[in-house]
This record gives sequence, structure tokens and C-alpha cells, in this order.
Amino acid sequence: MLSRPREEFYGAEVIKRTGLEAGTLYPQLKRLERAGWLTSRLEDEVAWMNRATPGRGPGRRRTSYTLTAEGHRVAHLETQYRTTN
Repeated sequence: MLSRPREEFYGAEVIKRTGLEAGTLYPQLKRLERAGWLTSRLEDEVAWMNRATPGRGPGRRRTSYTLTAEGHRVAHLETQYRTTN
């Protein structure tokens, strides 16, 4: 996320990269959003319907997240702190 701060990402991508459990990750994403460090956007209807498996439907709509400028700043500071301590 820090190397591509303007790109959107899905929770499933974070789970895959970090190995965090969904029950751990999604509450954290909500807290970061409330703090103003992330923004979220619900998948648009066309993209959602295009993902539909024939006979099964599209499933749940994805939520994409993006770091805010403040979120990027804080995350960068935190990673610097953790690598020096």
C-alpha cells in the first residue's frame, strides 16, 4: 500500500499478502477509515454483475480502500519507527 498509495485495494488482497484473518482485518480497516486514514468505495454495479458466475450470481459487492494523504504519512512514519526499533 505504501509503494502505491493512490491505488485502490481490496481486503482480500491484504489478506493474501499478510495472512491476516478476515475477522482481524476488516474491523481494522473500518477503524482506519473512521480515523481518516483510508477511504472506501463500494464496487460499482456493472463490475459487480460482470463478476457473476453463471447460475450462481455475483456474490457480495467488493469494497475497495485507498490510503488518504494522512494515512500514507502515518503508515510511512510507523514503518520507519518499526524498522529502527
